[in-house]
Amino acid sequence: MGLVRFSLALICGHAVDALLLAALLPVFSPISAGLLASPAGLIVSVWMNETTAFRRIFGDDAFDRRRLRPTISLAAALKLGLYVALVFDMPAIHPVPLQLLCAIATFAFTLFGYWRFFRRNS
Repeated sequence: MGLVRFSLALICGHAVDALLLAALLPVFSPISAGLLASPAGLIVSVWMNETTAFRRIFGDDAFDRRRLRPTISLAAALKLGLYVALVFDMPAIHPVPLQLLCAIATFAFTLFGYWRFFRRNS
């Protein structure tokens, strides 16, 4: 059940990131909007993984979730780097689909990190 909770928290963080990016695009450039939206998604993902109410709904993990903070943070930095590279490389494409493409790639990376930590501790 920990993988389901972790995945849901990541998806919610990516959704917050994408919605905030879409809201900031009329005011800021795509790079500035991405720089402002990315920390919000990271904070939501980490908060949802560590909140007690969310833990009560889905059950507790067999290991310390704080060990996953570096994986989530690295994935957020990777997503931002991919997003900036894609915006520079493909300026004709709207930034939100580019951000969603980056979110899918980093989601897979983060799930691999979760699986690696879970396997190491079980």
